[in-house]
Amino acid sequence: MRFPVHALAGCLILVLVACATEPAQPPQPPPEQPEREELVRRVPEVEPEWAVQGAHPDDEEFLYFVGYSGKHAEERNAVDEARRAAGNQFVEYCGVESRTFSKFLSVTYGRSSEVKDATESGVSGSKQQSQAYFRKLRVVGRSASEFRVLRGTQEQSRFWRMKVLVKVPRSEYDAVLAWKQKREDEAKALKLAQEQQAETLLSQQLETAKASAREGNLLGALKQLQQFRETAPQQPTPKRAVFLTEADGLEMRWLGSVTLEADAPAGQQLEPGQTPTPLAVKASFKPEVSNVPLPNLPIRFADASGGGTVVTDAKGMATLPLPSFASEQEKHFTASPNVEWMNKQLAGIDLANLKDRKVRFRIVVRTPFLKQRIKNDFPLKLASNIEGSYQVGKTFQVFGSCAKRCRVRVYYWDGTTGIFLKGTGSRKLIKNKTTPLVPTIAPDASGNYTLIVLSTTGEFPDAVKEETVIAYPLGTFMVRDLLLPDREAARGWRGLVGDYAQRIEFIRDISADNLGLEVAQIYQLLLGIPESTTLSEIEALARAGGAGQAFESMHRRDIGDKFPHIGPEHPVRLRRRFAFGLAEQDRVRAMVGYMNAGDMGTALELVRISHAGDRENEVADEDLLHRLAKAEGGDRADLCFLPGGYGRMTPAYDRVATTINDFLLDSGGRTAGSVQRLGAGWGGNVGGLVRKEYVSGPRRRDFEELLQRELNIDCDLANCIASPGEGACLLTPPAEG
Repeated sequence: MRFPVHALAGCLILVLVACATEPAQPPQPPPEQPEREELVRRVPEVEPEWAVQGAHPDDEEFLYFVGYSGKHAEERNAVDEARRAAGNQFVEYCGVESRTFSKFLSVTYGRSSEVKDATESGVSGSKQQSQAYFRKLRVVGRSASEFRVLRGTQEQSRFWRMKVLVKVPRSEYDAVLAWKQKREDEAKALKLAQEQQAETLLSQQLETAKASAREGNLLGALKQLQQFRETAPQQPTPKRAVFLTEADGLEMRWLGSVTLEADAPAGQQLEPGQTPTPLAVKASFKPEVSNVPLPNLPIRFADASGGGTVVTDAKGMATLPLPSFASEQEKHFTASPNVEWMNKQLAGIDLANLKDRKVRFRIVVRTPFLKQRIKNDFPLKLASNIEGSYQVGKTFQVFGSCAKRCRVRVYYWDGTTGIFLKGTGSRKLIKNKTTPLVPTIAPDASGNYTLIVLSTTGEFPDAVKEETVIAYPLGTFMVRDLLLPDREAARGWRGLVGDYAQRIEFIRDISADNLGLEVAQIYQLLLGIPESTTLSEIEALARAGGAGQAFESMHRRDIGDKFPHIGPEHPVRLRRRFAFGLAEQDRVRAMVGYMNAGDMGTALELVRISHAGDRENEVADEDLLHRLAKAEGGDRADLCFLPGGYGRMTPAYDRVATTINDFLLDSGGRTAGSVQRLGAGWGGNVGGLVRKEYVSGPRRRDFEELLQRELNIDCDLANCIASPGEGACLLTPPAEG
């Protein structure tokens, strides 16, 4: 079919126009008006006073409560809610919680048939009880208000609000209070019974631990204390803290009383091939009044090469057999509780203090002095100046001559060992020339004096001299790099300065003032220094403690090849040497203080103590523990009263100083004066402080006679007075002059 062109164009135009025209908008509804409430009526028309005030005064027989309802479509529902609200006010007035009140209803009234009626099915029992009870509350007043809800002029709905006045007999209130008090009394009685039961349980647990301790089962008792600490916090008693404090006290007391004692010689002197006496340690502790053996305690016996653990037997004994030693050597063993082993069984208990319970054993394997092969490859002749009869106490001289140029050393034999008297040092005797070896010798009271003379064309080992020198850097290293790092976080070491490592370079730097420590802590550090050790042992300790590089640095700086006679295994009597150095520098401080304070008696006593420290004295654990106890009590606790054992004294010098000091003490008391050997050792001078009366006063002649008669010293006392030199100072003498 065909259409006219103009007709088709008209259609296109119509379509285009239609697409370009905007659609018509639908009509908008009018805005919705808000709802409003309007009072329809009030019954009664005038609200009673209790409704306006929200309260009604009580009388002698009844209590009154006002309850309010929310919005309800039915009037009866509003009444029920208002009555329940009034009942809740009664519950609050009684001072009980709703759960407690429900319990009261259940116990007092039970579940009546009224509660169980069909209308209440599906409501919880406690709610049924409350509702049933509240229905019994007598309503003595109502104030009802009906409202309608309007939107514009159109009524949407109606609802009621209700106020009710109920009265409750006072007897009911009294019944609730009586039940409440009974319940509280029962709760208190139950709580008291539970507390008593808990306290009985805790007491029994502690008594069980105490009984185990009394039987010697310390480890078992400590485990029981661990279990006690786990259960005690959950026990319903306010005395938990008291019981826990008692448990802590028992643990501290028991662990603090653990004692280790050597049950074998602490020091053994053996010859090569001899079997040592087994090392034996007896462990005990004090559970109550007296010590009891401590069985099942792991004791670690260790030397520089390692160690092993032996558990104490029923008698508290731990024994370690040792093999024989074929060669000369010195072995040092330490016996102490294996704390690492114990920590696996007693996790959570602080056992750190047990590390300080140590017993030290020393075994020296040496060929006896007289059994040593003494063989000269050249003739050595000895002679004396004694002619005819000899009077005991008179001095004499010993001469010698060698068939070759040689060095000579003279020893006094005391029956056990040889004591060095005199040597030629680096100089050699001229071949076949008679030379005085010892210029002045005086025998003892019995007239016995056994001399041993050794000679060599080479050199005598000077290890003894070198040993005393290296003791200071070795001891300083141990304190700075081994002992203090182990103690800086320990209990009681909080005063230790944080930069102690930078403060310690030499032995002089180890002092209580410089490190922020107490004197007692210095003694504790000395307890950590072995009585005797070797370079290899200290190196092993350093590497085990992570201070291997520090040891290498110290060795390179302070030892190196300076001491050729001190090998890795050469014994070093470290503690006695190091203690002497520490005490000596403290004596300098203390002596100035005592002199300035006018206490010349103590100042002069320090001179004698210093002289005694030059002898070969051991500084044993027992001595340090005794001084440690004194330090805590403050009685002559200072380090200056500890002699030490430098070991460079000779019998001749010791005799001179001791003779003079005994004379001064006997004739003039503590303030008469005192002298000591002066110098680096095995030589030097004798000097000290003496009152003027012994030099230029009435006692001069007695002093001179002593020197001449007893010591064969003939000198002008007036020329023995020294004047302060450069760097010295004069102190003001005491008033008595």
